[in-house]
Amino acid sequence: MNDDEYWYNLKEENGSVVIDKSLKSNTSKMHYYDSSSNYNYDDKKEKKKIEPIYLALGVILFLPFVVLIISLLIAQNNPSNNPNKYRTIMLYMVGSDLESTGGVASFDLKDIVGNNIDLDNINVLIMAGGSKVWHNFVKNDELGIYEITKAGYKKVKKFDLSNMGSSDTLSLFVNYVHDNYHSSKYDMIFWNHGLGAVGLEDDELYDDYLDISELKLAFEDSPFMNEKLELVVFNNCMAGNIHFASIMKNFAEYMVASEEVMYVGSNLDRLNFINNIKKEDSGYEIGLSYIRKSDESMSNLDKMKYGDLDTTLSIIDLSKIDSVEKNLNAFFNSIDLNNNNYKTISRIRRKTNTYGGDDYSYDMVDLYSLAESLDSYSSYNAKEKLKESINEAILYNSASNEYSKGISIYFPYYGSGENITSNLYNIDKVWNNDYTNFINKFYSLSNSARRANRAGEDDKVLLLTNDIIYDNNSLSIDLTSSEQEKYQNANIYIFSKNNDKFDLLLKSDEVEFDNNKLIFNKNKVLKTDNNIIISSIYEKGLYKVYGSFDNSDVIVKVTNDNGYGSINGIFVDSKDKPIGGLVDYNDELINFYSTNYSIDNELTNDWYSKIEKKPINNLNNGINVVQKDLANTYVLIEMFDENNDVFYSKLTEIK
Repeated sequence: MNDDEYWYNLKEENGSVVIDKSLKSNTSKMHYYDSSSNYNYDDKKEKKKIEPIYLALGVILFLPFVVLIISLLIAQNNPSNNPNKYRTIMLYMVGSDLESTGGVASFDLKDIVGNNIDLDNINVLIMAGGSKVWHNFVKNDELGIYEITKAGYKKVKKFDLSNMGSSDTLSLFVNYVHDNYHSSKYDMIFWNHGLGAVGLEDDELYDDYLDISELKLAFEDSPFMNEKLELVVFNNCMAGNIHFASIMKNFAEYMVASEEVMYVGSNLDRLNFINNIKKEDSGYEIGLSYIRKSDESMSNLDKMKYGDLDTTLSIIDLSKIDSVEKNLNAFFNSIDLNNNNYKTISRIRRKTNTYGGDDYSYDMVDLYSLAESLDSYSSYNAKEKLKESINEAILYNSASNEYSKGISIYFPYYGSGENITSNLYNIDKVWNNDYTNFINKFYSLSNSARRANRAGEDDKVLLLTNDIIYDNNSLSIDLTSSEQEKYQNANIYIFSKNNDKFDLLLKSDEVEFDNNKLIFNKNKVLKTDNNIIISSIYEKGLYKVYGSFDNSDVIVKVTNDNGYGSINGIFVDSKDKPIGGLVDYNDELINFYSTNYSIDNELTNDWYSKIEKKPINNLNNGINVVQKDLANTYVLIEMFDENNDVFYSKLTEIK
C-alpha cells in the first residue's frame, strides 16, 4: 500500500510520539475513492440479460449522476478542486537537529488536532523536511506536503528531496498551496532555528539556511508579491528584528516573532494555538493567541529546574516599518562616528544587552534600548522620532524583561571577524543605507583598533602589564594608563592546581575599577576566614553561591549563608553560569561535572577550550561548599577592552 493512502495521527506515549496509521479504505471518518476497490459477483448465480435498448436508456438517464459522483470523488482527492475556504495556514517546518536529536517537531505536530480545528473554514498545510531523522510519519528522503484533516495528517503532494534552506523550495511550497487551496486569507508559520539578522530555517541535510536575501526572493516569486499574507509567525529564535520586518512588510500585514532565543521541548506546546482559530479572528488576534499560548507554556516550566528564561514575543504592524526605517537611517546619520566617539560608543555597545542566550555572537540588540543608550551622540529629534515610530509599529509586546521593546537590530561586536564579515555581506545585499554605512564603519574602526593592539601578532595573548597583588583579603591589579583607557569589564578565575591541570573553583565578574586598579574584594570573591573560596550574594530570598563542591564547578542556590542546604535551583543564565557547560538537564535528573583546564606556562588564547569534564556520581540531597586551603590556589584576571579584545594577567599563585 502506498504511503499516500494513509492518514497519520500522532499521540504521546511514555514521553515519546507514536504514530496511529489508518488505511483510507478502513476509516469511518472520511471516505476517499480507491481505484483498487471492486464489487464481488457470484459467478454461480444466473445473470439476468438486459436488452440493449434498456441498457442505452439507462446510460442516458444515469450518465449525469455517474459523472457527478465521479467528479465529487475526484474533487475530494484533488486539493485544486477543494471549495474555497476563508483562511489557509501554511507551516514551513525544517526539522533539522531539533527533530533528529529531540523529536521536537513531532511533539509540536502532535498538538495540532484536526478534530479541534474549524476545517470547514480553515486549511492547514505543512511542508516538512530538512532533518536526518524524523520521529513521526515524515520521510527524510523526500519533501512532503501534508494537509490536516479530521482523520489526521494526509500527504497531498510529494517532491524529490530538496534543500529547505533554498528560496526555490520555500517558493515551491507557497505557490503550490496558493494554487490548490483557494481562500480569502493566507498566513505563514516558520518553524526551525533562527540566526538573528542573517537568516533562518537551517536544513540539516544540506547544511544550509535561508539567508535574508533568499527569504525575500522566495516571496517575490510567489502570489504574495501582490496578495499579502495577513500574518507571518516566526517560531524561530531571534527573528523579531528590523531586518526580517523590512523584508516581510512587502508580503504580509502582521508579523509575530521573538527578539531573544525561543526555548523548545516536548513540554512547550505552542502550535496548538491553531486548534482554536475562529473564522472571525483577525491576523492580530491570531498572533495574540500564539503569544499567549507560548507564554502559558513557558510559565508552566519548572523554574527550579530551568531558571527564569526570558520571553520576548511581539506583534508588529508591518505597514509601519517604512517609517521605522526612515527614522532609523536619520538616527544613525546624525551620529558622528569619529575615533574619539567610537571608543565611548563601543563601551555603550558592550553594556547593551545582547540576545542569543549563552551565545552573543549573533550580535542582536533591542533597537529602542539602543536608541536610548546612544541619545547623547544623536540629535534629540532623530532619537525621539525613531522611538515614536517603533512604538507605533509594535502593537503588542510580551517581554519578561524591561529592555526588550519588541524589535531588535544587528550591531556587530562579539562575533568573530569571519562571522561579522559574512553577516555584513548578507545585510548589505538587502540594505544599503545610513544604518549599514554606520555598522560597516563601526566594524572597520574596531578592526583597525584590534590590529593596532596586536601589531601583527594575532596568535599571541595580550597580557596585562602588572602582576596580581593579594593583600588584606582582596585581589587587585594596577592598570597602566593605556589599559585604563581601554578597560570595559573584567572577570576573575580562581583555580586549584591538580598535578599539571587546574580545577576551576570560581569565575566571577564582581570587580571594582577604583584608583587605577581592578579590585576583587568585599568577600564576594574570597572569604578566607574559614578557608572557604566562595562568592555569595543575597537575592530574592535566596543566596547565590558561586563555587565548588565535591570538586564540581557549579552555581547553586542554597537556603543559608554558611554554604549548607539543599539544591533548589540551578542558574542557567549566561551571566551567572561558569564556563564549561558543567550542568546538564535530562528530565528530572541534574548531572554535574568536574573540570580540569590545561594552562601552559605560556598562556594561549584558547586556554579555556583545553578542558576535560568528568561526571560526578556521589552527590546526595544536601550540598556542602567545599573548603579549600589557600595553598596551591591560583588566580587569573581577564580584562576586555572597547574592541572586545581580551587581556590576561599572568597565572599567579595566591600566597
